[in-house]
Amino acid sequence: GLPFPFFRFAQATELLHGPANTGAPVVLAGDFNADAESPIDPTYQLLLSGGFIDAWEGTNPNEPGYTWPLFLVNPFEYVSPYQRLDLVLTRGAVEATQAAVVGERDVTPQRPMPSDHAGVVVDLRLVH
Repeated sequence: GLPFPFFRFAQATELLHGPANTGAPVVLAGDFNADAESPIDPTYQLLLSGGFIDAWEGTNPNEPGYTWPLFLVNPFEYVSPYQRLDLVLTRGAVEATQAAVVGERDVTPQRPMPSDHAGVVVDLRLVH
């Protein structure tokens, strides 16, 4: 079968030519499964070349912002995240003023982690 980076790239291309093809402000947020630091997955770079700005990079350029994985197989075995897969991207008259990773620490000893991803919280401002 085709590798997952191919599918992610195709989906990002479809997004850029479909719903994100507008003059209105656009915010894309979610688990993109595209590592922002990976040289072999061009999806992140494609979105940036489509005019999107990474809210994390814009507000925390010297911090890694890792969100995945919080666990690998067993949700009771916490691991420290080492990839940034969860992104908030903006384009147009909207900008990020601050961003934070939340839920990245094991604060539930003896309980499973609720997700294998940490969250990203971003404050946005509409620009005139």
